[in-house]
Amino acid sequence: MGLFQRLATLVSLVAFGIALSGKTVELSFPSDIKTKATKFAYLFSLGLSIGVADWHSFVFGLVAFKTLPRQSFGLLQSKLFPLYFQILVLASSSTLVTYTLLRTGSGSKEDFQFYILIGAVLSWLLNLLFFEPWTSAVMFERHKFEREEKTDGKDVKEMPKYKKLSKKFGMYHGLSSLSNLIGLVCLHIHAWHAATTLLSF
Repeated sequence: MGLFQRLATLVSLVAFGIALSGKTVELSFPSDIKTKATKFAYLFSLGLSIGVADWHSFVFGLVAFKTLPRQSFGLLQSKLFPLYFQILVLASSSTLVTYTLLRTGSGSKEDFQFYILIGAVLSWLLNLLFFEPWTSAVMFERHKFEREEKTDGKDVKEMPKYKKLSKKFGMYHGLSSLSNLIGLVCLHIHAWHAATTLLSF
């Protein structure tokens, strides 16, 4: 685990601690904390999260998939995804903390948004720590198998080991994609909430 990945994980854990203590104990934050800087940090981190997630998921990823050879695309994604999830963990954690500081009540709408943001952070964190590394490891194993077996002129895709690796890759990739989608949905739900309640902060 690299330094930046450890930092992202630590920040998310601190964010959970701040958010949960603010939620369960109903901490009364001093009024000077609710400054323009806090609002800016909230909007910036929310915008960064949505921008990075939408661009990579719906623009860059699709273009790269259609343009690059399969193995080249997989290699590129394996280099980008750790940074992608690190940025999203840090940015969504910042959104969670600043929303906790800015929230003015504890009604059902605020509570729902609180849990929505926790869901977003958890989805990125699960991808960062588990799903993405698992997916990349199986992908590289499959690439290696393809290179080794193709030298004999065999139909690699019909081999039992290749089918097993492909099934494993599909499972991990499916979990990663589902987790990514959950994070995206959570962020967009919260963005709608922010757009309709922002003036009440």
